[in-house]
Amino acid sequence: MKQAWNVHSSSKWTSAVPEAGQCSVTALVLQDIFGGDILYTLVDGDFHFYNRINDCRCDFTEEQFESPPRYDDILCTREHAFTGCSAEQYITLKITLEKLLYGPLISFEGA
Repeated sequence: MKQAWNVHSSSKWTSAVPEAGQCSVTALVLQDIFGGDILYTLVDGDFHFYNRINDCRCDFTEEQFESPPRYDDILCTREHAFTGCSAEQYITLKITLEKLLYGPLISFEGA
């Protein structure tokens, strides 16, 4: 994930803390790829999104916090998760991660 996150997937991104602001967009893209649920908890009054995949809590962005958050595991809709990112950030992360996972798409000229 650290290779996929960038300033275009979160306006809070920095090279020192690449996880910053990536929770909602990451949860959405990971659900696209692996299925499962999007969950949230409150951290300092803000929503923090993460995934449950095969009954396992998966929080790829917890390193942005000094210590792991207290997880409430509240089930979340995609619409709610989208309140934490823009469509452009989502598309950027999805395309970047898919390229990292699957490589560039093959193009056939004249096809």
